[in-house]
Amino acid sequence: MSREEIERFHQEVLGNPALQRRLKQATDDPSLVALTLEVGQEKGYKFAKPEAEEYIKEVSLTRARGQLSEAQLEAIAGGRAKPSSYLDNCNCD
Repeated sequence: MSREEIERFHQEVLGNPALQRRLKQATDDPSLVALTLEVGQEKGYKFAKPEAEEYIKEVSLTRARGQLSEAQLEAIAGGRAKPSSYLDNCNCD
């Protein structure tokens, strides 16, 4: 269940510039994981640190390879969002 939770959280982040700005305050991977857990819990999502670490790593590797993740493909097919990595291409500058 926590995999689905972090994917839902990621979709919310992609659609919410305020959440994107907050997560972009992370200075490194450990602080990004910590912020992801904190913000996710505040928003009512239930996932653990290992799931957050794995998901962030997977999205980053997928982006580095130039491939789309399953969540990104679903977002495109469903018209919910543009292809994106965990925090790239946000409109939060």
